[in-house]
Amino acid sequence: MRNFYRTERRRITEKLLDFVSAPDEHTPSPFAAYCDQMALLFSARVIGDIGRLFNQASGLRGRAAAKTNEETILAQLPDWAVLASQFLPKKLMVKLLQNPVMVGALSKMQRGNGATQPEESTHRDE
Repeated sequence: MRNFYRTERRRITEKLLDFVSAPDEHTPSPFAAYCDQMALLFSARVIGDIGRLFNQASGLRGRAAAKTNEETILAQLPDWAVLASQFLPKKLMVKLLQNPVMVGALSKMQRGNGATQPEESTHRDE
């Protein structure tokens, strides 16, 4: 029975040494090749995750800047345009906000078509 344990122990030790030892100078051991592959997979996943995090962060910054820009432009628009922005399709409103000159032209057209303008008061307090 002791012989069996000795021979099994020797066989397992040889197999383990074969797995971690390089067969020659130019060939890595199976264990080294396995570790290399695992390191490549791990680093690829880490780099992918970091890239996704950066893309998400830049996307969030871009959306926040666009929202701030949209709010700034809406604050400068005439009252009718702000009201219209609540009813216009989102795509059309985005196009309008990207081109504020268009809103200014629409505003001039509205004034030219007989729309009432607030009149200045001729009454002076003395």
